[in-house]
Amino acid sequence: PVYPVYNADGSYFTDANHNYDQGNPVQNQDQNYKKAANNYFYGQGDVQFSILDGLTTKVNLYKSRFSSDYSEWQDPRNSRGQGDTGKAIRRNRLWDRNLLEWTANYTKAFGSAEEHKVDAIVGYSWENNLYADQKSEATNFAVGSMGADNIQSGNLLKIGNVTSSRNEYKLISLFARAHYSFKERYMITATVRRDGSSKFGANHKWGTFPSVSAAWGISQESFMKDTKWINDLKLRAGYGITGNQDGLRPYKSLDLYSASGTYYNNGSWPTAFRPSQNANPNLKWEQTAMLNIGLDFTLFNSRLSGTIEWYDKRTKDMLYNYEVSTPTYVYNQIQANVGDMKNTGVEILLNLDVIRNKDFTWTTSLNLAHNKNEITKLSNELFSTGRVYVGDPWIRGASGVTSHVVEEGRPVGQFFMLKCNGLDENGKFIIEDINGDGQITDDDRTYVGDAQPDLTYGWNNTFNWKNWDAS
Repeated sequence: PVYPVYNADGSYFTDANHNYDQGNPVQNQDQNYKKAANNYFYGQGDVQFSILDGLTTKVNLYKSRFSSDYSEWQDPRNSRGQGDTGKAIRRNRLWDRNLLEWTANYTKAFGSAEEHKVDAIVGYSWENNLYADQKSEATNFAVGSMGADNIQSGNLLKIGNVTSSRNEYKLISLFARAHYSFKERYMITATVRRDGSSKFGANHKWGTFPSVSAAWGISQESFMKDTKWINDLKLRAGYGITGNQDGLRPYKSLDLYSASGTYYNNGSWPTAFRPSQNANPNLKWEQTAMLNIGLDFTLFNSRLSGTIEWYDKRTKDMLYNYEVSTPTYVYNQIQANVGDMKNTGVEILLNLDVIRNKDFTWTTSLNLAHNKNEITKLSNELFSTGRVYVGDPWIRGASGVTSHVVEEGRPVGQFFMLKCNGLDENGKFIIEDINGDGQITDDDRTYVGDAQPDLTYGWNNTFNWKNWDAS
């Protein structure tokens, strides 16, 4: 705030002794830019046939393409571009997705009063995803007004400043689901999926994921017919396993090599390659198993309704890059399925018609949730790690300092840092000497809470008066 924006002659004020990453922010804003132009297209269509009474089949086709064109310019006349004497970046990226899905659905009601109902579906899906990227970067521009659209005017092009990449993966799924109900009183649903992904190792590309759930319409029982204040009461429970592949990039199960400098050979300098990834044919699906029990209710002439639910969710075979020994391996890291985690909690939803008459209604809704998270496993007999330091606040003068740890017995988002006990009479922080050695060092970092909320909640109100409504 003590520096002007412009000099007396109208030129930008610059401080010859400016510190790292500082300068005239107005000049930076006016002379530099980052521009992105994105285009998203998708199309979808399906064909359906009714084969027999209650039996239908459907084929669905989907295509999407997302493209991004990016330009960045750091002008040599300001603090951003001075170090490189101007810097230009051009980048183009493309995401393609193709999907085919076939399903057959059967629905039937039978019995004297159609009290038995069956709904079943079987299906097959095929999905292909492609990503491509090209990036060019140049520095040392003789003319400061060139910009990123004249990148060839840069006089310095280093090895690695022109890059391109491409990856592709496929997902194939077979699935089935069956639902049966009797008098809308007893209900059971069972599903099974068989999913295969090209991302995983040769030994575990496929995974099988079943689930089952049941519900009991208690209010439909004869012994409840005289209980007028209960309009609907249902008890339900379910258990199922799902697979996850989203956190894994393609080709992580394979030996990979990448360019690494150059070497001299008969008067020329060809590019050298070195191992950059170990193969892991046992790379497999991350799995989450969940048990939940819930109670749904509607009471007092439908004035009060809600849900109470308890769940226990266990995730296993979580992925992490583990340090490994060389020369046992050719590279010092490998991605493997080792970690386990659990989440347990309760969720409550309540809806109440506070006022309900001919012209005016007021409905209030309250939801509350409590979840307890814990990392239960990070190592096994093959791959091990201790405390994992994560989270980079990027504070000036303290780059590389971490704020969190991932550790067995602790939740995700565990803060691990110096503990402050307020301010002294001079306004300075009072940092607790955890190990009692009379000095404040990294050894005094400790657990200081976590990012997991004790309670999440929401409160919503809706008002209707004749043809007006507000919420």
